[in-house]
Amino acid sequence: MSSDAPLPDQGANVQILPVSDEAIARAGERLRQGGLVAFPTETVYGPGGLARDPAAVRRISAAKGRPADHPLIVHLAGARDLGDWAEPSPIARRLAETFWPGPVTLVLPLPRRPAVCDE
Repeated sequence: MSSDAPLPDQGANVQILPVSDEAIARAGERLRQGGLVAFPTETVYGPGGLARDPAAVRRISAAKGRPADHPLIVHLAGARDLGDWAEPSPIARRLAETFWPGPVTLVLPLPRRPAVCDE
């Protein structure tokens, strides 16, 4: 199923695609180009972009209608990526290794040189 209807007041080109390898590849390409995608989480659908891309981070805030200085969640593919984004304690790393992917959220300190965009 596909829809090109614009979002209210956004003028965005929205396409709803069934889950497939092609749809995932298209989403990845859109992200690499600085665009946004929507994806399901355990509780809601959310906008996503590359957390290292300042323009994408601003687009997410605008899409959510929230101030740019409100923090955003960074979703990781797995525990192997944790050290790139945070300074996990041994127990935090073990929790991630045990329960990710899955509905476990960890709030952790940023590393000395954070990879996340802080604009």
